[in-house]
Amino acid sequence: MVKSFVRPVIIVSQCLSFARVRYNGEVIPNQFIEQLSSYVNFVPVCPEVAAGLGAPRDPVRLVQKKGETAPSLLQPATGVDATEAVKNFSWNFDVPSDPDGIILKGKSPTCGLTDAKVYAGSEQGAMVNERGEGLFTKEIRHRFPEAVVEDDGRLRNFELREHFLKQIFTNADLKERMSTFQGEHVKQAIDQHWYLLNSCNPDLATELQKTYKNIQGLLDINRLNDIQQMLQACLSHKPTKSTFIHVFERMAHTVQQHLSQPEKQHFYDTLSRYENNKLPRYTLMEVIRMWAVRFQQHDLLKQSFFQPYPESLVELNDSGKGRAL
Repeated sequence: MVKSFVRPVIIVSQCLSFARVRYNGEVIPNQFIEQLSSYVNFVPVCPEVAAGLGAPRDPVRLVQKKGETAPSLLQPATGVDATEAVKNFSWNFDVPSDPDGIILKGKSPTCGLTDAKVYAGSEQGAMVNERGEGLFTKEIRHRFPEAVVEDDGRLRNFELREHFLKQIFTNADLKERMSTFQGEHVKQAIDQHWYLLNSCNPDLATELQKTYKNIQGLLDINRLNDIQQMLQACLSHKPTKSTFIHVFERMAHTVQQHLSQPEKQHFYDTLSRYENNKLPRYTLMEVIRMWAVRFQQHDLLKQSFFQPYPESLVELNDSGKGRAL
């Protein structure tokens, strides 16, 4: 049976596979975004074109003017100051709902996440003072503080990409279920994502469990917002080897009464090999899933931990760096 997923809403830099809106009139092909387009609702934007700078265009840069606390977005060749136009666009462009994620073009003066250059002046040869957020990035993160934000460069890393996918698809699912304001629907959603939440942060997951354990009936908006903030705080933590081991041990505990002693020993031997970087974690996931099928543990099989996002988004020959977990 093919698992269905709620489609997350993702704001994305328009130059990444969508349109020729870069300063040089080009588009940047991005295989990951092209694959993702079958499963999410993209909202492509280019703040520089939206600010009236056109494409192709003379380059813009962030310039830290003397006496000002924040850099301005200037086009040195024309003298145009596009700061306010980009800010206005950032807060007013149409999005069908609050986005689950945002994918930005790294190193861009508008869309850079951590690596946008900030110059000491607009003249040729001016020094780079620092690197940081692009102007659009800064504004959009204030407008949508709950959205998961990444750039195209960081998403080449397997672990960062996987964590991004887990967050956007889990957030989209939780938001849809919570939209009913029914306490039972919220409880069912959290139960289904329970082991995934524990793999991110066991302490926050336990705190969340205490909060939702007795919820029932219709929830008011404040209670719902509190739960949603706790969920997003938990999901924002990147899993570690120790949190994965914690989850594997808890999942194995649910079927241990059905296991023979040799099977238990095999599990702990496999867990030790994983801990010592001799096996990938997916080996353990399949061992536990096989036991869940064998012993008809339907609640365990429903856990999103086994498949938190469409599996076609990750290939067996994935070459992204950082696939140690």
